[in-house]
Amino acid sequence: MGIFISRMYRFLETLALKYDLRNPVYAEYRMKKFLITLLLLSFLNTASANGTNSVLPQQSPAATELPKDYTESCTKWWSWTKPICKRFHQIWTEGDKELYLSGYAWHNRYTYSKHKIRSYNEQAWGGGLGKGFYDEKGDWHGLFAFAFLDSHKNIEPAVGYAFLKVAHLTPNLNLGAGYTVLVTQRPDIFGGIPFPGVLPWVSVSYRKASISATYIPGAAGAGNVLYILGKLSFDLF
Repeated sequence: MGIFISRMYRFLETLALKYDLRNPVYAEYRMKKFLITLLLLSFLNTASANGTNSVLPQQSPAATELPKDYTESCTKWWSWTKPICKRFHQIWTEGDKELYLSGYAWHNRYTYSKHKIRSYNEQAWGGGLGKGFYDEKGDWHGLFAFAFLDSHKNIEPAVGYAFLKVAHLTPNLNLGAGYTVLVTQRPDIFGGIPFPGVLPWVSVSYRKASISATYIPGAAGAGNVLYILGKLSFDLF
């Protein structure tokens, strides 16, 4: 898992440098092109996909328990971390492919002045890829790597894990609430050094599409941002 996060983070950094995404003048334009490309690829591959109509998401037999053959991949992990390793391995090998679409970052009007609000970017264009897996209880686990434009139109990459306790209301409609553990990087925090974070995560899903949100806490003039993004399950690779 550590290797996966490291490689995905380096990929996002390379992408940012290659396309000059750290330059605010070009960042929004490049991110829109990147987002449109991901959308086109997703819809081309989901057009022929068949939807499922079960209250619980369709699962492989392995979803009811952690496969024994994962043990070999996790032999070098400490005993108390092996269940985590096995679950991550299961998400990565059995999970659905997912397209993340970053959209909007709302700055809390009760903690920011009108002048500050006008100076901030709230169109958080971006996108990325991930894997999502429903376990034996019908709860969702996900691994993701995406990037978006922050409040100053700088590119912000993020890689991590998310968990949702899911209520399956109908065969197609789900509600979930949980958390995400991630690593991100911003030039205005810790001098651009990557840092970890834990945030709440909620989601509403209908068939293969989801709208998710998290709230970034903070003090007056910092943080206090509601971040909204979309997600599509698809079959691209």
